[in-house]
Amino acid sequence: MDWEQAAGFYKNRLEQTRDVLRHALYLSRMPQVGILQEHKKSLEEADKPSKLQLERLKKREFRIAVVGCEKAGKSTFVNAWLEKDLLPNDNPRCTFSTTQIHSVINESEQRLEVKPKTEEAFKRMIAELEKKAQGDNDEAKRAQKDLETIRKNKLTLQSVIETGDQTIPFERLEDIEDNLKKYVADERYAHSVQEVRIYTSRLAAA
Repeated sequence: MDWEQAAGFYKNRLEQTRDVLRHALYLSRMPQVGILQEHKKSLEEADKPSKLQLERLKKREFRIAVVGCEKAGKSTFVNAWLEKDLLPNDNPRCTFSTTQIHSVINESEQRLEVKPKTEEAFKRMIAELEKKAQGDNDEAKRAQKDLETIRKNKLTLQSVIETGDQTIPFERLEDIEDNLKKYVADERYAHSVQEVRIYTSRLAAA
């Protein structure tokens, strides 16, 4: 079973499941049924993720999470997958921002999206770092270093936040290499970035 067949199969199964869920939710709201509130809540909580998953299947979208500790080789793995040394992997802490990679069919759809932190999220991050900085272990030392970097580059980091979302079209992955390193690995900018999204046809061609 290839990806298209699998996506179609699970889409149909999920549509059937959501039909049952919809009827169950309808019945749960009828007083005479006498369903417990905790069971009703469980049904309601199942609705949103199943709807989201169905939308992804309809768009033939799938997600793979690459997770691991610092320097575990996450960037190296993704670079090998893309057959291009795109994500930085050559310093002790090579990526600061979350990076999403999306597959697109047409080259005209290729783009790099930069999503900065909100002012509130940036302040929360600083508050969390200040808590972690209390101590003498490795985590505290990393937090102290991050706080010092943020203090030194406050204006630059604030500028990234104020600029807001950015969309950078590209034809080849090489075209976004500098911007990607800037917003993912350069701590003068990356501390203010929530996530970076790469939309590339390279995955579709793989």
